[in-house]
Amino acid sequence: MNTLRCTEQDCDRPVIVPLGSSVFCTGHFIAYAYGQLQECSEQIKRREYLNDSAADRLIGVLTTIAGASVTVALESTDMDALERAQVVDILGSLTSLAEFLKEAGSPETVQRGRKDGW
Repeated sequence: MNTLRCTEQDCDRPVIVPLGSSVFCTGHFIAYAYGQLQECSEQIKRREYLNDSAADRLIGVLTTIAGASVTVALESTDMDALERAQVVDILGSLTSLAEFLKEAGSPETVQRGRKDGW
């Protein structure tokens, strides 16, 4: 049984996914993922993906969130219908952002994305 608890203040739900130095329950992971997707979308709107280091960060964030989303989808036993739909939505948004980067990014960005498995 998982004895770790979410690192968000006043949350006592069990941890489903670690990300960096934080560990999240399903609900807090969903909020974190949506925040990261919004940040990535803003960076794309500003065309930051044309800068190699920014492109690397975008690819890293998308890859990390994708992996964590799959972990949540497969391992969470306490998701309600809304949370399940949100995880599916996150995966769809990740796919859309990755496809955009493949289409619009520099050849180097596309190559790094392929290396990272998308």
